[in-house]
Amino acid sequence: MTDEFSHTSGMNIKLTFDFCPQNLREDETETIYRIVQEGITNANRHGHASTVMILLSGRKNQLHIILRDNGISCKTITQGWGLRHMQERIELLKGTLRCNNLTDGFIINAMIPINKGGN
Repeated sequence: MTDEFSHTSGMNIKLTFDFCPQNLREDETETIYRIVQEGITNANRHGHASTVMILLSGRKNQLHIILRDNGISCKTITQGWGLRHMQERIELLKGTLRCNNLTDGFIINAMIPINKGGN
């Protein structure tokens, strides 16, 4: 997805893993995908970013996703459909989502408990 989006949008997207969770449930996989998809879409559409850095890190039962772009910062974060939907998905997994303006862009921090229930 990131390669295709980078190719079609012209944005430089750098995806880094220091943790790659195994045996994820379908709802966990879908949530991770949608967080990344919505994050890069917003960076392009609203922030007019030229670069997005995505980091997936964590440990056995927790995944941390950070998306940081160099786009236009906004004074107030308004939760539109995309951010609301992201928040709802993460809450269903008992995770947390924080979005913050930066002087030179925007950052999304998501923390998701993973592989609960023996998966």
